[in-house]
Amino acid sequence: MGFNVAILGQNEERLNKTATAIHEINSQILVKTIVADLSGDATQVTEQIVRQLEGFDISILYFNAGYSVMELASNQSEAALRMFRSNIVTHQYLFQELYPKLAARKTDASRRGGVLFTASV
Repeated sequence: MGFNVAILGQNEERLNKTATAIHEINSQILVKTIVADLSGDATQVTEQIVRQLEGFDISILYFNAGYSVMELASNQSEAALRMFRSNIVTHQYLFQELYPKLAARKTDASRRGGVLFTASV
């Protein structure tokens, strides 16, 4: 059957294409798409995402963000700040809010979960 999947990104069209591709592989997987800019205010972004994930069973938290080197080179200070928020700050806020849901699964050995962070920093 597989895991249900929540995917976050800035581009709704790409999110929808990814959701469609997942459904083509396994139509039983519930895919939740959330349009969010992780480089914004971490508190507001986290609240928005957590609200949309309410009631969604979380098995694995996989945090990944990528940033273009060209964008960073064109406006170093602002781009570096956005990259830092996207790759580190907002991930930490989300982890703090979502981890309790994941940790609650540990009472049932068949429902364990995990956390993985990757970033472009």
